[in-house]
Amino acid sequence: MVKVFTITKNIGEYVGIIVKEFFLSEEGATAIEYALMAALIGSTIIGAQTAMGQTVFTMYQTAANTIMAAMGS
Repeated sequence: MVKVFTITKNIGEYVGIIVKEFFLSEEGATAIEYALMAALIGSTIIGAQTAMGQTVFTMYQTAANTIMAAMGS
């Protein structure tokens, strides 16, 4: 939330208000949470692909060989 402040005689009060608003802001925390979730989902997909990669490759290769044999090639 951006607020417009008028400059007061006490610049320390102005700086204190700005610092307080910075620490109370939750916008950055939400972005970090989404980034962490995206990283977790991405690492899960990569892990699953790594674990199942050879099995899936073999399954598709067997299907392709069966189709090629049925076509007489």
